[in-house]
Amino acid sequence: MNFCPVAGIDVSKSFSDMCILSPDNKIFAQEKIYHDETSINRANALLQKAEQIFSSKPVIVMESTSHYHLILFQFFSEHGYDVIVVNPLQSSSMKDFAIRKRKTDRVDAFKLAMLYRTKTLHPSQIPQAAMRALRQLCRERVECLNDVTSYKNRLTAFLDQAFPGYDKIFSDVGGITSCAVLVHFPTPAILLAAEEAELVEVIAAASKSGYGFAKKKAELLISAAQKAQTLGIHSCADETLIVCTIQMLRTLSESVFQIEKAINNLLAQVKEVRNNVSLLQSIPGIGSHSAALLLGEIGDFTLFKKPKQLAAYFGLDPSERQSGTFRGTKNKLSKRGSPYARAALHMGVVNAICKHGKKTAPNPVLLSYYEKKCKNKPAKVAQAASMHKLVFIIFAVLRVPAVEVLAQLLDRLAEALEMHDLPRAEEADDVVHIRIVRQAQNVVIRRAGLLLGRKVLAQIADGVAHDLHRCGRPGRAGGRLRIDASRVIDEIRRKGALLLLLLRQVPRELVDDRADHLQMPELLRAQRSIGNVPKYQI
Repeated sequence: MNFCPVAGIDVSKSFSDMCILSPDNKIFAQEKIYHDETSINRANALLQKAEQIFSSKPVIVMESTSHYHLILFQFFSEHGYDVIVVNPLQSSSMKDFAIRKRKTDRVDAFKLAMLYRTKTLHPSQIPQAAMRALRQLCRERVECLNDVTSYKNRLTAFLDQAFPGYDKIFSDVGGITSCAVLVHFPTPAILLAAEEAELVEVIAAASKSGYGFAKKKAELLISAAQKAQTLGIHSCADETLIVCTIQMLRTLSESVFQIEKAINNLLAQVKEVRNNVSLLQSIPGIGSHSAALLLGEIGDFTLFKKPKQLAAYFGLDPSERQSGTFRGTKNKLSKRGSPYARAALHMGVVNAICKHGKKTAPNPVLLSYYEKKCKNKPAKVAQAASMHKLVFIIFAVLRVPAVEVLAQLLDRLAEALEMHDLPRAEEADDVVHIRIVRQAQNVVIRRAGLLLGRKVLAQIADGVAHDLHRCGRPGRAGGRLRIDASRVIDEIRRKGALLLLLLRQVPRELVDDRADHLQMPELLRAQRSIGNVPKYQI
């Protein structure tokens, strides 16, 4: 049998069990790995011994166990092993592998190793540090916001008992002004004992809406407090519970602010991640935080070859039931993917199809699709279908490599330019001369601007848009041409996301030598055979 040795590792919090199988599936060694340097190095020595004996590097299989498997995954990956992290749903399928009813860590490690022999597993990808950080930050932000909602609900419950009617005065009991009032006057008795001027001062300072607004709110609060003295359920614990809950709300809100600041710093430092977030934000309905979260959950986009794979990764693929002649018709979503991504997609759909007053929906395409589905499907089913559609849009936005965008732009640019002596990529010298077609100067500005980016827009404006060839010599452009050129350049400046995408290795300059042609660096020359331009260079 042409099998390599395989090591199954059953992971737990404090230690893990490793079972190494020989190519003929016999147990070669078993080892308990404590999560410290000495024990992990001892396990690595066993794997190296297996490699020497069987002349093949062992493959390591471990189960995804919260965050406990990450240290082992990183250590063995850095030491050159193929490490496969399996979903617990996959590993649980081996529980009845043997007839005897045995459930121990050693047995589980053996079953994980045998799972590899089914040839259905693939090596796991090491996430980039930036993408892993983005995912962790976005998930932590979601959890903090969920905690904020939870504590607001707790505060509402306390106030419903101790201060009935308070929620009718402040629509958001966890808001800045409401929290300021409750910190100073947590119960109706304390509020009534205080001076009205003091209450007005607190409201005015917190709301920054003036004393007229504060005076009106204070009167409503005093009236509600008088009624609450009769209707409310009072306890000596009310003051402590309300104040502590508000302190937790403020702490969580500050944590959310710090996390958002860290996300912005990360995007500012990593250009590729920032560009992809900008691309996702270009989809109507997806905001900055949703775009960052979705990108973090996707991770390495190159692993997805089809949009259906991305939909399945998010858990938006339909489940299927069939046995014999029976075929299930009431199939639900699998929901096997990231719940964070599904929540972001749900909000993206809601934002895209909702109409605010007389304004049209932000995403008419998605709205039309949703309304079409609503004709013969329940609203929630139509919403799930719209989420599926949104995933396809996301896939289309992220998959188009910049090289294809440049190829399309260059095709249009070629129609507007008369090119002379355009050599092949391998024959070219440092500069290629491109002669301007006089009647197509506006087209040249638009296409060259999109191609070359904002760094050279001023040069384009001065060197091309405002020059006309008169008697073989450039002159100043006047009248309508100059106005149109300025408008086109202003429009290009606003397309920052696309420009940043195209600026990765795009020519750094566009030089007007005051003659009848422009000089462009190497990229334009190489586009003649676009396949010769590596994708990573764009």
